[in-house]
Amino acid sequence: MRSAAEISEWIKTEAKIIEELSDRLSKAAACIPSRNESAWLTDLRVHFERFRAHFHKHMALEEGGGGGYLAPVLELRPEWAGQVEHLQDEHRELSTLMTDIYHELNELEPGKTVTMLDCCRRIQNLMEVIRHHEDRENLILALVFSRDLGTTD
Repeated sequence: MRSAAEISEWIKTEAKIIEELSDRLSKAAACIPSRNESAWLTDLRVHFERFRAHFHKHMALEEGGGGGYLAPVLELRPEWAGQVEHLQDEHRELSTLMTDIYHELNELEPGKTVTMLDCCRRIQNLMEVIRHHEDRENLILALVFSRDLGTTD
């Protein structure tokens, strides 16, 4: 099992990567241009796919026994099994949402402003849901690993 300090460093690194990818995607989805919609759609698809691919990997690593932190959470605090199960359920839901948006994005056509706007709103909502999910994960980690990190506050 990785130490609490190693898990903490991994989470910090992952958070920075996810934040960068999320920021790029959010900016791309923030506004539909009045010209060059084809180029914008291509960029939006690229940003979404980069985010989606990394976030899928991120969730798999979180759940993985070898490098993730969910297994150590259960090892240290078996009474937290319900919270861990809830996070894993959310991972599956997030994966489904990302797959749905991915398919929708690939079906979008320039000139379909209402449909493009709807897809952008779905991306923005997904980013908000993921932020809340990550905040809950971080809270659980802080509570579970605080003793291992030597904090008492």
